Amino acid sequence: MSNKCFILGFLWMGVIACSTNEDPPIDPDPEVPDGETVVNSETLYSEYLGGSRHYAIYLPPGYDTTSTQYPVLYLLHGMWGNYLDWASNGMAAITDNALNWGTAVPMIIAMPDGLDAFYCNNYNNGSMQYEDYFIEEFIPHIESAYRVRPTGKNRAIAGLSMGGYGHT
Repeated sequence: MSNKCFILGFLWMGVIACSTNEDPPIDPDPEVPDGETVVNSETLYSEYLGGSRHYAIYLPPGYDTTSTQYPVLYLLHGMWGNYLDWASNGMAAITDNALNWGTAVPMIIAMPDGLDAFYCNNYNNGSMQYEDYFIEEFIPHIESAYRVRPTGKNRAIAGLSMGGYGHT
């Protein structure tokens, strides 16, 4: 496992998920189904981190009434924050508006708790393997628990402050 963090800086002007030739194309002008946006607080047990870890998940309007597979955005909070920061600061409303205006495609947004660990391995004197958790446990969990298009070209990752940090 590489010790690289591949976390990208985040600019909340819009995120577009790409599709591959193997996937049906993502409609650039989607008709967003009626329904409630769902933002849930969930937990996942981690062998790498030695316990249960929280995350929030945004499911787009209509998620429960369709069989659509969605691109996924992994949205990372900043230092001294937690997995609920994005949801409690308007992320769902901003995303819903972007969907309704046709400036974004329907997507799932997964927001893990970064534990003030910079989302990297070897933080805290080498005792925390957060990158391994994220890549080996969190992404596979999201892709198996939710209807996510399970290819790298349908994933985006973004963050604020600590969430945008990367190192080698």
